[in-house]
Amino acid sequence: MKEDKKKMQDPQEKEVQPPFDDQEPQDVPGTEKKMQPKVDHGEESYKGS
Repeated sequence: MKEDKKKMQDPQEKEVQPPFDDQEPQDVPGTEKKMQPKVDHGEESYKGS
């Protein structure tokens, strides 16, 4: 085997590091009002044991 394949690499150094380029803020993904069927988080429908 070649020597470079034996050497361990730090996975934290593999990816792009800060500082990052400026980015435009994203819109909010959405609201529950527009969802059909209506969202049920269990506040009204939950029945404990």
